[in-house]
Amino acid sequence: MVSVCSPQKSGPEEIILYFIFSVFLIGIFYSIAVLQIGAVLFFIFSIYIIYEDFRNHRTGFMEILLILYLLSAVISAVFSVDPAVSFPALMRPVILFSLLPITYLLERYSRITPRFMAGIFAFGGGTVALEGIYHHFTGFERTWGFFGGYFTLAALLALSIPVTAVFIFSSSRKIGILSALSLLAQLAALWWTYTRSAFLAVILGFGAGLVYEFFLERRNLLINYKYRIVTLLLVPFLIVTFMFMSSDPRINPRAQVRENAAGQMDISSGRSGIIADGIHLLEKDWQGNEWGRLLFGHGLHSRKILFEGPYRSWESDYLEVLINQGAVGLVLMLGLYLGLFMKIYRVVGAEKISRENWLFTGYLISGVAFWIMSFLTLQFQGINGSAYFALLYGLMFLFPAAPAVENK
Repeated sequence: MVSVCSPQKSGPEEIILYFIFSVFLIGIFYSIAVLQIGAVLFFIFSIYIIYEDFRNHRTGFMEILLILYLLSAVISAVFSVDPAVSFPALMRPVILFSLLPITYLLERYSRITPRFMAGIFAFGGGTVALEGIYHHFTGFERTWGFFGGYFTLAALLALSIPVTAVFIFSSSRKIGILSALSLLAQLAALWWTYTRSAFLAVILGFGAGLVYEFFLERRNLLINYKYRIVTLLLVPFLIVTFMFMSSDPRINPRAQVRENAAGQMDISSGRSGIIADGIHLLEKDWQGNEWGRLLFGHGLHSRKILFEGPYRSWESDYLEVLINQGAVGLVLMLGLYLGLFMKIYRVVGAEKISRENWLFTGYLISGVAFWIMSFLTLQFQGINGSAYFALLYGLMFLFPAAPAVENK
C-alpha cells in the first residue's frame, strides 16, 4: 500500500480517518446502523487507497483479494435465484474493505497505541456487558447487548474479553481495578448468552495465548509474568467451571438428560440438519453438472432463499461462503484469513522486547477466538464479524513486525 502522506505527520487525511474510525468503533459496540455508516465512509477512502496503489504499481496481496472477493459476492448476487434478497448482503464484503483505511490510519496516527485500543475494548466491552446483565435480570433467558441478539453479544465479548484481561496488568492500579470489574461483567454477560461456540472460542483462544507466552515469549519475561499465567488460566477456568455447573446437557456434557427429553433434544442445535442440507445441495449441483453454481454459488443469503425453516444461514463461515459464493469465494476467503495469519506470524517473529508484548497476547487470543467461532457460526460472513476481522487485521500494524515483503 502506498504511503500517500508522511507517517511522521498527522495530516488532514489522518484526522478525517480518525473521526471515521471513532464512528466505526462506536458502531461495533453500540449501533449496527452507525457501524455501517462508518464502513461506507471507509469504503470511499478504500477506493482512493486502491487507486493510488494501482497508479504507483504497489497493489498489495490483501487489496487484490478484497477486490476479487467483492466481485465474487456481486456475481453471486446477480445470478442468485432471488437477487432482491441477495443484494443487501453485499454490505458484508464492503465492510471488509475497512481494513485498508484502518491499516493506513494505524500505521500513521501515533496517538493510537495498543494500550489506547485496549482501553477502548475494556470500556466498550464493559458497557455492553452491563446492558447484557440488565437484560438478564429483566427476565430474558439469553441476554443481548445494545443491538442484535445473544450471538451478536457473545461474538463481541469473545473479541473484547481477552484484550480486557491483559489490559488489567498493563495499566495503573486505578485503571487496572476498573478493567478487572469490566472483565467480570463481560464474563457474566457472556455466560448468560449461553453461546457454546463463544465459550469454546474463548477457552481455546486463551489456551493459544498460554502456549504463546510459555514457548515463544519466555525469553522476554516481565516482572509480573506470574500474573500473566494466572490471567490466562483464570478466564478459561471460570468458563469451564460454569459449564460443568450447568444442568443443560448441551452445555455440560456430564449433565443428565431426562428420558422424555432425550429423543427431542438436538445437541447440535440444528447444525447437523443444516450440514446435511448443504451436502445434499452440493451433491445435486455436482450430479447435475451445475458448474456455475459450484464455482460461484447460489447467491448471498442462499439458505434464506432456498430453504424454509427457522435457520436463516448455514451456521458456519465456510459452508456459508461455499454455498453462497461457490468454490471461488471460499478460496478467496481462505486467502484473506491467510493474510491475517501471515501478519500475526510476522509480529510473532519480530523478537523485539517491548512493553506492549503482553497486550499483543490479548489481541492474539481475540484473533484465535474469532477464527474458532468461524467454524460454528457466521463471523467473517456477518456484518459485525466482518468489522471485527478488519479491525483485528489493522491492529496488528500497531506492533513491530519481522521484515518481509509487504502484504497489505
